[in-house]
Amino acid sequence: MQASDAADITQEVLLRVSKAVRTFEYDRAKGLFRDWLARVVLNEIRRYNKKTRPTATDPNDFDQEAGALESVWNDHFQQHIFAKAIERCKLHFGDETWSLFEKTWLQKRSAEEVARDLDIRIDRIYVARSRVLKRLRFEVGVLADDWTG
Repeated sequence: MQASDAADITQEVLLRVSKAVRTFEYDRAKGLFRDWLARVVLNEIRRYNKKTRPTATDPNDFDQEAGALESVWNDHFQQHIFAKAIERCKLHFGDETWSLFEKTWLQKRSAEEVARDLDIRIDRIYVARSRVLKRLRFEVGVLADDWTG
């Protein structure tokens, strides 16, 4: 798909979302907002394909592409949620706690190595990492709308 086609589809999606949001009532039992939005995008791509290439594409081909697109959508969503959760989480901790978490969890260095390099007791690292991970799980849940309490 060319960039101009993607821009056209984006405009149509935004138009549909702006119309729907006027009467939109979130009901978790019906599903997550991100899933609804993904369906809107996929439906608009289907409409576009039917309009521009009515006989050129096999519907089964699009269903396979839609499955791949959904996978990409979910990957981008998860990456975005994780990045935002990290930003939000960082605000709740001091520099030392965050640095210990960053070195051992984000940079994947061993706790033993970091303790030795910083000349600190290893239990400080485990406590810091545990506290940050607890908060990070909370933030991811809230941002992903999967947190129940």
